Amino acid sequence: MMSKSNALLIGVLFTAAVFPVLAAPAGLLDDRVVNEHLDRLSADQLGDLLNDPAAAQAFLRSVAEFVAVEKEAAERGVFEDKAVQQTLAQARRDVLVAALKARVVQESTAPEDAVAELARDYYAAYRERFRLPRRIRISHISIFSDLCEPEKAEATLRDAKARIEAGEPFAAVAREVSEAPNAQSGGLIGKWFIETSDAKRSPFLAAAFALEKVDDMTEPLPYGRGIHLLRLVADDPSRIPSFESLRAGLESRLRETYERQQVARFVTNLAPAADTPPDPAQLERLEDLVREKLSR
Repeated sequence: MMSKSNALLIGVLFTAAVFPVLAAPAGLLDDRVVNEHLDRLSADQLGDLLNDPAAAQAFLRSVAEFVAVEKEAAERGVFEDKAVQQTLAQARRDVLVAALKARVVQESTAPEDAVAELARDYYAAYRERFRLPRRIRISHISIFSDLCEPEKAEATLRDAKARIEAGEPFAAVAREVSEAPNAQSGGLIGKWFIETSDAKRSPFLAAAFALEKVDDMTEPLPYGRGIHLLRLVADDPSRIPSFESLRAGLESRLRETYERQQVARFVTNLAPAADTPPDPAQLERLEDLVREKLSR
């Protein structure tokens, strides 16, 4: 078996052979190359090069690396590789298209009065789509130990319910009677339950959602491995939020839709229609150019 140190050494040698260290250009970098890179910087970035030695050093290292990569690629004939040429051309096209789309978005400002009117009209036409379902919170007292004698467990819960209806706090009775893990917290279930058709398929939640008023309680309910007494603690009824509470989100989505439409229109107009044949003279010229390439 190869030792760990030998494996590491072979890995280092293999990496060095396949990916040799690129030599930094000797002497000063060509002003033309440096200027090409400087032309890509904003005024703020140019100022950083004057005021921040670390930024200037990082910039020069980046230019030197670029020069070294181009030199190595040229020496290895990479630029003559047709696949590389096609990939570079496609990458250039993709970058330009992405930049043009971003510029279109920047220049495409939806009329604010139209956005506001559309948002209000959409809300009025589709109010029901914004309806929020009912939410409830419940407490419970549950007994698991007397399932062999369900009548005894039900009697215990009926007695608990009578005590609560007589004025004893639900939480106090839950701490005394309930066998659920949350008994010491008064039987309160921490999360809100949202009324959906799926939720109401559960007998436990169906009984809870059937409660109409806060403090209403169910009858003892056999479910799962226990028998339960449920109490409605909080009730947030189904409602449709006001237009003003939704306005910002609606208008934002309308602006995004407008921007997407503008970009889609731009992309459509950018490319020639697929069903539009090229100019015959252009096709003839293409044939001449291809024959010229093949004859070399």
